[in-house]
Amino acid sequence: MNFVKKIAALMMAVMSLIMIGCGDEQATKQNSDFVAVSLPVKFPERWIIDGNELERNLIEKGYNVNLEYASENKSRQINFLNKAIDDGAKCLIIAPVEASSLGEVCERAKSKGIPVISYDRFIMDTEAVDYYITFDNTKVGELMGRFIEDKLSLAHSPDTVFMEIFAGAPEDNNASMVYNGYMSILSPYMEKGKIKIVSEEDKFSEVATPKWAPELAEKRMDRLLKEYYQRGQRLDAIVCPNDLLANAVISSLANSGYKQHYPIITGQDADKVAIINILNDKQGATVFKDTRILAKKAVEMVDAVLKGNKPEINDEKTYNNNKKIVPSFLIEPVLVTKSNVQEVIVDSGYYTKVDIGLE
Repeated sequence: MNFVKKIAALMMAVMSLIMIGCGDEQATKQNSDFVAVSLPVKFPERWIIDGNELERNLIEKGYNVNLEYASENKSRQINFLNKAIDDGAKCLIIAPVEASSLGEVCERAKSKGIPVISYDRFIMDTEAVDYYITFDNTKVGELMGRFIEDKLSLAHSPDTVFMEIFAGAPEDNNASMVYNGYMSILSPYMEKGKIKIVSEEDKFSEVATPKWAPELAEKRMDRLLKEYYQRGQRLDAIVCPNDLLANAVISSLANSGYKQHYPIITGQDADKVAIINILNDKQGATVFKDTRILAKKAVEMVDAVLKGNKPEINDEKTYNNNKKIVPSFLIEPVLVTKSNVQEVIVDSGYYTKVDIGLE
């Protein structure tokens, strides 16, 4: 009996040592240097690709990674970033939920010597942002505007075209830049009466979609169809700032029993559903922002900063966050239509033919 008790005591001692060892390992892991990545939401799928690519590239460079999606909740994002600062993050990569909500947490990071990189969405109203990496958001909008201009022959046809306009989230600085981009192309035609906005809703405040919420875009499109398009009024084009909202507008058209000629619809992000819609002639175009390139360039920026080098910058004039002009690296977006889906999307390996229903 004493022998059994001795064996049991020995086993308890061994288990205690194992547990202590595990605790030490967990503490070491928790307190080890890492790069914290905070993304706004896990939907649409482009943000999943962003997260996966950022994590993969950082690990390849030898960095530990702490990645979280904030579910469009600014308090959750702030809490995550404060904890990352407390836990010893070496750098913060942030795509803000709300552009102007991160001043205090960025200042905390700055006070501890932690560099902050604003990723795709621009952090506003704080000097504590070191760099910004994104796509040329004005160019994104311009590509949409040029596409509509070309498809409807606005520069040459004498006919009036009828259009509605949507914009992104007012809390996202990129949304206004995209809006300004397509309006710079379309506004001159509106002033000449060549483009008629039937609802007369064209100011950013009138057409913005809080939190990029598709249900709000669909609800607004339902209202527009009911109020302005019940008696055969033609609708030639709908400017949508991203694919999520474009698909919501398409759903509204389908559910309303819209019987007129299907309008030209724009989008952004090259979501799978958008590519499928383009191939099925429900959406005219999307602006492809290859997030693989964005993530790779962001990690190169992190690596340079943490090694004491100056990262690659190609814009030091455009991005003023109300406190400073933030040195930026801009990536060129690409317009995708039915004619170049194979070349731009499939051949680049972004999606397979199976992904988009071509096989």
